[in-house]
Amino acid sequence: MNCSVCHRPWKRKFFAIKQLFHQIRLPKQIVAELICCYTVDIEKLYRIFITCGVKPIEKIKQKVGRWKLKRNLKNRERNKTFHNFNTAQTVGIIFDATDHQNYEVARNFGKFLNERKIRIYGLGFADSKEVMNFYSYYTGFNFFTIKDSNWQGIPNNHNVKDFINKEIDILIDLHRGENFQLEYISAMSKAEFKIGPFTTKPNYYDFMIDISTNPTSDFLCEQIKHYLSIINNDKSK
Repeated sequence: MNCSVCHRPWKRKFFAIKQLFHQIRLPKQIVAELICCYTVDIEKLYRIFITCGVKPIEKIKQKVGRWKLKRNLKNRERNKTFHNFNTAQTVGIIFDATDHQNYEVARNFGKFLNERKIRIYGLGFADSKEVMNFYSYYTGFNFFTIKDSNWQGIPNNHNVKDFINKEIDILIDLHRGENFQLEYISAMSKAEFKIGPFTTKPNYYDFMIDISTNPTSDFLCEQIKHYLSIINNDKSK
């Protein structure tokens, strides 16, 4: 069997890939899993390494993680339905808790929702165990760290699994910038209506809000309150 791009035998490409793994000191267990994952689509595996070259291992992890996300989404069913504050009974909030201010914003937004008799589920990402320990005294939200992710960057602890499998009405993503762990949760969530900040990058939102004039979580929450208060839904009439 030959490659459709360069027409070289795949056996030679497998050898080249293994050599590349050796150069970047990738553990043998990960090598075996990678090859197993891509056996059915070896050409995609080869293209990843053509793109990455012998770059830092993080680059490879990111590409494999995103490939796995796309594959997981193919078998993920979700009922898409628009919701506002009149129709929603449950809301999930995800945020980057590395900055304590983001937690305060999420907590205040949670209070706003509770006043409207809406049940909330909060999930925050902390970039270190020290930050995680800081939040151990707080209640009402669950947290996870980068160490709760597998080598592909996919979060897999019980708090994350419970969150993405909850059939909630609205998911509100308050994180801004690059964070694959929160992107994965946003994508895999079974929420019927997903809201997040406007971005030109691939995303999984049903409704995006432009906060370029004031790129803060506070402003994003204010805009969400505004739009979900004025936009009607047939169910709420």
